[in-house]
Amino acid sequence: MGIKGRHLLHPSAILPPLRELAVMTTAQIGDALRTLHDLFCPLPTSLDFVVSNKHELTVVDSGYASEAEFDEEAETGDSICDEFERNFATRWLMGFIDSAYELPLDEIIVEGFVEEAYSILSYMTNEPTEESAGDEELGMTREFVFSLGHDQQSKIQVELYDTPMQTGEDHTDVGLQTWGASIILSEMISKEPENFRLSKARLGSCSRIVELGAGTGLVSLFLSRLIPYLSQVHPTIVATDYHPTVLSNLEANITSHLTKTPAAAPIKACHLDWSTPSREAPLDVPADILIAADVMYAPEHAVWLRDCASSLLADDGVFWLMVSVRPHGKFAGISDSVEIAFEDEGLCRRSNGKKLSISSVQRIAKRSDVGRADEVGYKLFEIVWSS
Repeated sequence: MGIKGRHLLHPSAILPPLRELAVMTTAQIGDALRTLHDLFCPLPTSLDFVVSNKHELTVVDSGYASEAEFDEEAETGDSICDEFERNFATRWLMGFIDSAYELPLDEIIVEGFVEEAYSILSYMTNEPTEESAGDEELGMTREFVFSLGHDQQSKIQVELYDTPMQTGEDHTDVGLQTWGASIILSEMISKEPENFRLSKARLGSCSRIVELGAGTGLVSLFLSRLIPYLSQVHPTIVATDYHPTVLSNLEANITSHLTKTPAAAPIKACHLDWSTPSREAPLDVPADILIAADVMYAPEHAVWLRDCASSLLADDGVFWLMVSVRPHGKFAGISDSVEIAFEDEGLCRRSNGKKLSISSVQRIAKRSDVGRADEVGYKLFEIVWSS
């Protein structure tokens, strides 16, 4: 599979310039990623198991390897992990991810390359120390800091535990990672909370905020620390998710959060299946605010979210839904399914005549330092009951 017996080289000596990627073959790019995986990752790369019926991903003489090779037995961990070489490899991988979808390759191949690059970065930033070498946990504690309003002096800090992409056996547990949309949405709310119906006049002890597909809980944790700046009375925040592993991590993040900040607004975690939404406590109280960020990965998700909102949202409530726009790959067009789900007015109408509808759509540009490479921006939907 190309893992044993290959010469280990320094990244600065063997990686091709990023500007040359467009003229390289699939095999050459795959070989570069495999080499980085050999240097920094303890497990075989997924590329060693994948053969496309269009492109055979075999190791070939790429034509860009340096003559200055070292035998694998003579290579030491210190030389491989030299700070300069690690930084060089990190910058190369980040540059590759940013430009991968512009390469003239099959989209399926590009997706595989991007996932592999993310996986290598995850290993590089989370390699175990000598003290934790026996620890199987591959996650990390991440810190997010948001400025309140336009005051750069007032900061809202959130810490949470985040598992790197594709380090576990279950690749459906996407909620174990903190995605770009949740970061951008938290920033937007932090700057202008009143635009999101978060003000002293609207907040009260009986108010209820529910996050759908909370994942690691960034948005809920952020709101929990934001609300004390806005009001002395605190609504209850309910962070929901479906996947049991994600829910377990979410509960741990909430416990840590409330322990460190006992004055924050209270948060509860609970299981929620969008396709059959529960109205049992703590979801027995209608939500004044529903909120969700980057939770759609299939067309039926928009329908489930619509029906879930119909069940949970109060008559005068609002549903803020931020969707990542991904024009390429398996998630292409998913962001457009929200409007489609709300086209049939009969499916959006309650027995009292009120209709759940999209009242506004805001497009947000992608930031270069936030989000995945396949994202080009975001749509923020404001969804309310109308007569």
